Amino acid sequence: MDEYEKKVLRKVGVLVDTYMDVQDMRIRMNNRVREEEYDEEMVAFIKERAEIMQKLERDLNKKIGFFLKGVKLYSNWLSYVKGIGPVLSGKLLRYIDFDKAKHVSSLYSYAGLLVDENGRAIKLRHGIGAGYNPRVKATLYLIGTSFEKTGRGGYRRLYNEFKAQEIQRAKVTIDAKDAINYVGYIYNGKAITKAMANKIAKEESGEIVVERTKAHIRMRTLRKVEKVFLAHLFIVHEWLYIHRVEVHYQGLKDKWVYMPVLDVKDEDLITDPKLSWWNELKDAYVDEGIKPVVI
Repeated sequence: MDEYEKKVLRKVGVLVDTYMDVQDMRIRMNNRVREEEYDEEMVAFIKERAEIMQKLERDLNKKIGFFLKGVKLYSNWLSYVKGIGPVLSGKLLRYIDFDKAKHVSSLYSYAGLLVDENGRAIKLRHGIGAGYNPRVKATLYLIGTSFEKTGRGGYRRLYNEFKAQEIQRAKVTIDAKDAINYVGYIYNGKAITKAMANKIAKEESGEIVVERTKAHIRMRTLRKVEKVFLAHLFIVHEWLYIHRVEVHYQGLKDKWVYMPVLDVKDEDLITDPKLSWWNELKDAYVDEGIKPVVI
């Protein structure tokens, strides 16, 4: 990413912050109308102002999209992906410094998508430094839930695939003495609390079967989709700006990678000059002995 694009993203950052402020105020105004008892005149007045703010949101979204046209990652890729519009794209790209990110794992670490020694998602803890950028993690969650809500598109299909896998793996066999690491899971029809986990560890021995909750399954699914998307962000950046084929560790190990999603018609991949990079990258993977899997 060159200096011009970095300058553009700084402008986008200001507009995104403004958009979020306006959106927050509009939501508060609408909530106030629902929660408080106002006369019809006051309700009409507040709703009218909320509509004005919603129009301002649309204007800001349009302006953000205008600026992002000058950023190749957006104009040649993200703008063709269902579920991530100008605001979410701007929120994410403003925080990513590709000069510092040397590998896909660098972005995983920066976004808080790595796991701890127990294989569980890293969370903020009181008195302990985050070790990642919470704003990036929060933005990726918004992107993941946006993919979830689209109902269509490549990343939604990936979400469906991962969720089916997680449902099949919902039951986990653990050692009873490790129950404290599975607080929130279901055991014998009940959610495991810290007190219950200590009781299990004390009174039971050997292996037991615990189950993930629906919320846990959903969060694991979202996390997987977010990781694939973030890997694609790095892969596309490396190809568009450096013309380097990035194959992350798992791809090298398994000899296949998911291709970056493009929610376009097949003919567009041939006729749209902005998308020529996708077929070139696909061919480059084949030359590297890596199978490109189209989502």
